[in-house]
Amino acid sequence: MTRTSERSVPGTADKVAGPSADPVRRVRHRDHTTPPWIFVVPALAVYGVVVLYPSLAGVMYAFTDWSGIGGFSFIGLDNFRTLLDDSRALESVSNTLLLTIAVVVVQNGVGLLLALGVHTNIRSRALLRLIFFAPAVVSPVMVAIL
Repeated sequence: MTRTSERSVPGTADKVAGPSADPVRRVRHRDHTTPPWIFVVPALAVYGVVVLYPSLAGVMYAFTDWSGIGGFSFIGLDNFRTLLDDSRALESVSNTLLLTIAVVVVQNGVGLLLALGVHTNIRSRALLRLIFFAPAVVSPVMVAIL
């Protein structure tokens, strides 16, 4: 003959008795993790107001005859036809592209040469490091002293 004993398994008394049995032990455990999109929403709102809205408004106004004050009407590609027929406008666009290409090439080339000068083993390496890194070090130190 087998005897059955009524042993309680540790930790099951609370579950069997229910939540109202021991009010001290009844603690709700909530998941305190914040959804990641909550941190992204403010940045996206600012981006939308500062970048997206003006960009989309500019695209919309490019196809209208709006003067900046009052109402506007849709005229399609007439603004672009007028722009392509104007020789001064085309000269302005070509000058802008030429200047942009020159500045990008020159700035990147000079920056690359200076970075190589700081990194390679040349005599003026210490002087170049002093010239380039001193302002980055001196400014925070002066602010801290003041």
